[in-house]
Amino acid sequence: MEELKRRYLQEFLLLSSSTVSLKEYVKVIKERQTRLRNCYAETIEMNSEDFVKMILLQGAPNDRLFSKPWMEVDVRYDMILLENQLPFFILEDLYDVSNIRNKLHHKGLSLLKLTHEQNFSQVDHILDFLRICQRPSNLHTESKHKLRKQSAWHAPSATQLHQAGVKFELGSTKNKFDIQFKNGILKIPRSRVTKRKEYFLRNLQAFEQCHCYDNKYISDYIAFITMLVRTPKDVEVLAQSGVMQNRLQNNDTLSTIYNYLGTGNFVSRNRFHFSDVATLKQDYFNTPWAGISIITAAIRLLLTLIQTVYSIIQTYR
Repeated sequence: MEELKRRYLQEFLLLSSSTVSLKEYVKVIKERQTRLRNCYAETIEMNSEDFVKMILLQGAPNDRLFSKPWMEVDVRYDMILLENQLPFFILEDLYDVSNIRNKLHHKGLSLLKLTHEQNFSQVDHILDFLRICQRPSNLHTESKHKLRKQSAWHAPSATQLHQAGVKFELGSTKNKFDIQFKNGILKIPRSRVTKRKEYFLRNLQAFEQCHCYDNKYISDYIAFITMLVRTPKDVEVLAQSGVMQNRLQNNDTLSTIYNYLGTGNFVSRNRFHFSDVATLKQDYFNTPWAGISIITAAIRLLLTLIQTVYSIIQTYR
């Protein structure tokens, strides 16, 4: 990779204006060296020259790897690792100095161009940028979605809801945060679960848990889904309604992953994005209709058991 980084730097310089020299890029990084070092939790034991060299090699993008599909996947995993992030401001500064706005043709610089167009002025790094791209359009205020009771945290599982008469339907939007509960119907946008998505969620979750105070919407989403998915049976219930598509080995694997994601996933009682939906246990289970639904389910189970016993008796008479 070190050799590839040198090639990237050379091609980045070739894309730049002929009036921009390597010394100018070095100067930009040196002027921001203190701020760069302060972005990292641990003290970076490097002298100034080596540090500047490292940042310059890391910050020069290229599409040599991205032009090879079999390598692109592996590189994507590395790029979204929380511990691999490079402060975004230095990428923007190098981009501005390069004067290559009209020569953009590969993904790395196109991403920088997109941030300028969208005015993401508070982006910390690439992973933060990806989190912002996931941001719900209806972020709540604290007063609007404060949880009413602690019991609301313990929402029932998908199996329990199904047995109580709640119906699951596939949401009409692709926005995974657009989860709605109304008239006994829980609408959830389709969730395709793959190893790649698990990896993506883990790193977004780690970033929010470490660095975000307000609106932990990724962590809130994980919390809500892990309330629903506790066992392989819960996965089956959601899959039957089309809400969940499991691309992993089996339902046991998926339920294990969600349970693991839920471990240590701290969310705020005053800023829980799905509090309106999470209170469905409190709102729905306490209604007369919910009681009737539970009684009906119990009667069906009893009748099924009686029929099974009767069949066994008839067989061995």
